Amino acid sequence: MAEIEALIHQRAEETGSRVKVIRIYSRGQIPDITPDGSLVITGSANVRADIEALPTTYIKGHVVALVTHEGLKMADLSGFTGWSLTIDETPSIWDRQTINVSLESTASHFAAHYALKQLTPTRFQIVLRDDLDPQTAKTMSADDMARTASVLHARVLSDRVSVTTDIGSWSEIVERKALSWSSIWSPEQLPVFDHVHVLANDFDHSVTFQIFRKRWPELVWERLDRPTRRRYEHRDVVIRYHADAHEASRSLFSSERGQRHLRMIALDLAAQFSPTNHMWTCNSRDEPLFNYPDRDQGAIAPGVKLSPRQQGSNRFQSINNATIIYTAKPDNTDIAMFEEIGLDPQYITDSRERETIVQFSTRTSVRDAASTATVTITVYDREQAEHLERYFLRTGYCRPTLQLVDLGFAGYVHNSTAGRPRTVRTAEQTKARDDKRREQARLRKQAQRQRQKAA
Repeated sequence: MAEIEALIHQRAEETGSRVKVIRIYSRGQIPDITPDGSLVITGSANVRADIEALPTTYIKGHVVALVTHEGLKMADLSGFTGWSLTIDETPSIWDRQTINVSLESTASHFAAHYALKQLTPTRFQIVLRDDLDPQTAKTMSADDMARTASVLHARVLSDRVSVTTDIGSWSEIVERKALSWSSIWSPEQLPVFDHVHVLANDFDHSVTFQIFRKRWPELVWERLDRPTRRRYEHRDVVIRYHADAHEASRSLFSSERGQRHLRMIALDLAAQFSPTNHMWTCNSRDEPLFNYPDRDQGAIAPGVKLSPRQQGSNRFQSINNATIIYTAKPDNTDIAMFEEIGLDPQYITDSRERETIVQFSTRTSVRDAASTATVTITVYDREQAEHLERYFLRTGYCRPTLQLVDLGFAGYVHNSTAGRPRTVRTAEQTKARDDKRREQARLRKQAQRQRQKAA
């Protein structure tokens, strides 16, 4: 937020405008550092209330309020007539969480505060009990014992979010030892703003957009692609991948065989890349496989370790090589939820897994307009590599090529049954797949001709 605030003030100074910038975030979420180096806990004690108060607090002048996606989803936006909304990056309007449960007292807690309303034969909506004291409902999230369920509680409190589960009775969560819930945020209040802009890569391919289009078809979206003033130099992008006959999956990475694959990839990275020109990431539970057994020896994988969802900035744009060994496939709960609302679960993989890979890859020197250095991106499987290839082809200034690096398991066939049931394609789906492959081939040939012409 501080970086964005600085840019806003810089732009205001350039244009001679006077702008007040307000930052609203949870208390303690973003601690401030004083000149003497000590931390000061700042932030809002009630994010929702502070956001909802903005239209009546700031009536005159130019005001920019910086809030998180979570804050936006919690707040009642009905009072923002005359304001404009800009959403940076694709917001996740579909969320889910699994809460581990082992005590009957936990089930009793849920039963005492929430009721279950049947929506379909297999889905139930979680709502506040009619007899629950309103003050108790408001203060629950401040209770340390209830904090694990604070996200769930915030969703239930919002009248713009529907929270559902496959639990029909609270006694079931002790038997299952878990409560899995999901929610969808409604955008029905967005039209109150004068303008709503979403600044995001491939927004119309995201899960969020697909849900918007399916459930709220009355919302009309318009692409506002604007030519950038920057001229990007052309550069080659080599996309390395290791698996040709199977895809990354949690079931594979959790198996002994899959863990051997990951360790082999880590050793290959150490042999291929310099620590000063490489960044990498993976699923958090797989990170030990990219480290030496002795913690004092550090990571096998060279370079800087970042989060898969590394925040966009120019901090790492001098790095030419990046590796992201990552999986986020849908499980059975995801699939059931998407089939219930009439969406292809494949969107989950494209948005949660492959789009994360794209975003991580663009933290490299690809974002440096003046760079002509070859960029090398390493992913796990061919599907991920081809998704990246399509993205870089669309930039117009990147010349991507695919490179299979066989470490001995490229042709290994893995049948992942957890959450990835094989489906029979209809004639229409088969045609769409074939059309997609033909378009990919056309783009590859076009890129090849451009490379030959440039040479």
